[in-house]
Amino acid sequence: MKRKDWIPFVSLGVAQAALMLGIAGFGFAHLNARIDGLEARLELRLDRLELRLDRLEGRMETRLDGLDRRVSRIEGVLRLRPIEETEPGPAGMPGSDR
Repeated sequence: MKRKDWIPFVSLGVAQAALMLGIAGFGFAHLNARIDGLEARLELRLDRLELRLDRLEGRMETRLDGLDRRVSRIEGVLRLRPIEETEPGPAGMPGSDR
């Protein structure tokens, strides 16, 4: 086979290679755009989660402050009540029959 007989096959191969590279480039660009979109959505979700966590922390701090106040009140009431010697108490406490 002469060299001129190979020219159509070589040019067809070059054309196919160029087409495949073009398709791959388009696919890569499309994939890159999708990844960027997913990344933006993920960042938005993370920001929303951070906001929710901040709100939850605030609510928990408020509740803990309320509980601290209640415990302090209960402790104050318990300190004010004298322990009578006649009342049965836990084992090892004065006035205990156990």
